[in-house]
Amino acid sequence: MANTESKELIKVQPKTLSDAEQDLLARLDNRHYFLNRLDSAITCALDKKGDSLLLVVRINNFNQLLERLGKAGTNLVLNEISEFLSSSINHPFTAARLADNEFGLLLFDASETDGHALTEFLYTCLQTNLNRDNHDCIVLKTSIGMTFINSNATNSSECINNAKLNYESYPSATPDGSKLAKEVVEHHLFELHYQALITFLNNPCLHYEVLMRHTPENFDQLLDTATLFRLAGIHNLGCDLDKAVLQSLLTSQSAWPSQNIQLFVHVSGNTLANLAFPTWINSALEQTRASARSLVFQVKAAELEERHETPVTFARKIQALGIGLCITGFGTTTDPVPLLKTYRPSYVKLDTMLVENLLYSNQQQRQVQTLVRAIHGQNCRVIAPCIENLELLPILWEMDVDLVQGNCLQEPSASLAFPFPTEQVIMVPGVPIH
Repeated sequence: MANTESKELIKVQPKTLSDAEQDLLARLDNRHYFLNRLDSAITCALDKKGDSLLLVVRINNFNQLLERLGKAGTNLVLNEISEFLSSSINHPFTAARLADNEFGLLLFDASETDGHALTEFLYTCLQTNLNRDNHDCIVLKTSIGMTFINSNATNSSECINNAKLNYESYPSATPDGSKLAKEVVEHHLFELHYQALITFLNNPCLHYEVLMRHTPENFDQLLDTATLFRLAGIHNLGCDLDKAVLQSLLTSQSAWPSQNIQLFVHVSGNTLANLAFPTWINSALEQTRASARSLVFQVKAAELEERHETPVTFARKIQALGIGLCITGFGTTTDPVPLLKTYRPSYVKLDTMLVENLLYSNQQQRQVQTLVRAIHGQNCRVIAPCIENLELLPILWEMDVDLVQGNCLQEPSASLAFPFPTEQVIMVPGVPIH
């Protein structure tokens, strides 16, 4: 552990539950009891009586355990994990098995230092070898997501979803993340950059993605933007950060090169869960006299898949205002089309994994071609991001991709003065595309 104070978090603490409160297989809290405790923690946070910390532990190779050990053997592994969780934390907490391969831990009145110390401890211990009676060695592969239950928390299901969306946050998270994220929001320590999305067809509308870049001279330590957004999400400050970016963007609309413009802005999972946000953005649009149709909100497919009713309500409200919706990171799930039927986005941005090896794989080209046709079948326009090789452009054109984006076309810039082509939208060396 990082310090002596953190080590005090991890000791034996017996914990007893009644049969009505217990998961009989895992011998932890049952899901219903755990959610009630989580709701109580949210109430305490909203009443300023103390914040809590939620961790969700996922076993990534759960299916492999089932194949190698069978259900009975896997249950023994899960029981060992449950006993470890029940006996190893010296702090007021409750734990439950949330799904076949997921456990939840709720630490009451916990600090950020506690969270990082416990997460480090769990990573170290859970990824060690568990020796079975039959000498079969099982290496557990785990991910741990973390979120804080503070005054910005909404409800128990959203808090669990927030933690899941931060599964990869711990290795790159930094101490004092709450302070850093708050400073960015409160003191406006960022600037906006823009990257053009270029169409293969003549189109009078100009498209840009809006990118936030924090100003490093205002920080004791340098943070990349992705880490900053993860920290904001962990501390339920994602919506505040989104509002700050949008307020800055709308206030600067006098610098927009044309009224016929669409600006793609990322919104976080925290914002999806905030049902008051559509009212806020409508008020911001009225105050700045900006057109709602100039905005397109980008939402990650993974965030929509983790959540259910709340983002559907969010999508309907912002679409009713005239704001467009773009689903990003699209196409890596087994059947992504139902997502389009549910949310009815105007744009779909392909997952970068589908694009990066496209030049060298005929099979992947056929896969993407089929996906593009399915997306067009739902009346959505297709964006291919992260284009780093001009040789990809004829392939994407033949696939009927609508828009392309990448550093080989234009690197992000603080200016909106990109010279969009008019006659021939894109010219590959030696290959004109009309």
